[in-house]
Amino acid sequence: MARVDRRDPYVTNRLQANGPAPLARAVGPSPDRGRLRRFAGEQKSLALSRGAARAEVIQATEIPLGKPLRPEPGQPVSAHWPAAYPLDSFSRALDAFELGVFFALDAPPLPDPGHGPITDPGLADRYLALQELACFLESTAFYHGWHLSLALAEGHCRSLYCAGEKRCWAMVKGRACIHPYKARPTLSSMGVRARELARKRGWDVPGQGQAHLAGLVLLG
Repeated sequence: MARVDRRDPYVTNRLQANGPAPLARAVGPSPDRGRLRRFAGEQKSLALSRGAARAEVIQATEIPLGKPLRPEPGQPVSAHWPAAYPLDSFSRALDAFELGVFFALDAPPLPDPGHGPITDPGLADRYLALQELACFLESTAFYHGWHLSLALAEGHCRSLYCAGEKRCWAMVKGRACIHPYKARPTLSSMGVRARELARKRGWDVPGQGQAHLAGLVLLG
């Protein structure tokens, strides 16, 4: 009989109400690849139904990596940017994943703000929608038993959620992120070449210097 992780609140609630939860993934030494692929397809459909203009299931090995984006003098930094993980790297972390869902939202033809302030309200709303979609897909994956899933989305959290704050509180000793269920790292901060990946999928990509609203959820 498959062993179920009873620490998951979703699993616990289903067990109490209805017995073993059919959506809970068995905990084992390696994921069921058939189930993972089916779930990835469901995540793709979910992304499209919740506002993504394009979405594809991709192999983790397809993700092109380059040099992570670094801040320029005077740019606001955060716990998510520049990425600093002294015991690991994102390229090594990718080895733990097999599939991901890569998606994009349509964006107005406006300059890419990078990780700086987002002054156009319409563009800020689109970045917020992108980050919210990425978090939604990540949490959906978690509550379906894929507990290592990881979301990335363009739009620096400091510019979107904490533009009025004098600092990123997660960088202050003894303090924590004030938006832990919203803020996610950007693809560019991890070195993911999102435009290159989109072009390989045959997607229309905004011109250089224009905003590209891309997100990625790694499933595992």
